Amino acid sequence: MAITVTVEGYGFVFPGVIDGPPWATYPIGTTEDVKQPRGHTAKLEVDASTTLRDVLNQAAAEFGISLNQQTLEYRPESTVADLIDGVAFHVPGDEQRAWLPTNRFVRRLPAIDSAGALWVKDYLEVTIEELRRASSLGLTEGDALHPYLRPAVSAGAMGGAAGEWANVLEALKYL
Repeated sequence: MAITVTVEGYGFVFPGVIDGPPWATYPIGTTEDVKQPRGHTAKLEVDASTTLRDVLNQAAAEFGISLNQQTLEYRPESTVADLIDGVAFHVPGDEQRAWLPTNRFVRRLPAIDSAGALWVKDYLEVTIEELRRASSLGLTEGDALHPYLRPAVSAGAMGGAAGEWANVLEALKYL
């Protein structure tokens, strides 16, 4: 199955979490016109049972986007897809936007299994086929076969004090 993954620029990234290719570098104080990372695409051929996590990681590797050594020491099992803020899908007209709204990037997606049952899954777990089925029913915003990879790390993704804040907020719901 053919998938196109597009880089949707770098958002706020914690220093020392994600390393990127030279075209994603923004030198401080530069006067030259720095090429924006947005719009670079990778064309992938994947099996329908491939997870979106694997698609995003494969695209990250093609773009030269990776977790740096410090991050891997702290979270050795993590991948780029594990630490990003979520995923969005291409919608006609996106090219005319300066950037995609943050609320387009979601962590939970509709998935239709082979029996036709609807599930809501973490974006890392949904297969391309489950996503394609959901999209064919109009349950996703955008083209399920054209995800965006935005290499920005969530404030809670790295654990520690930032990660604890998400746990505190969740716990407050039950008080």
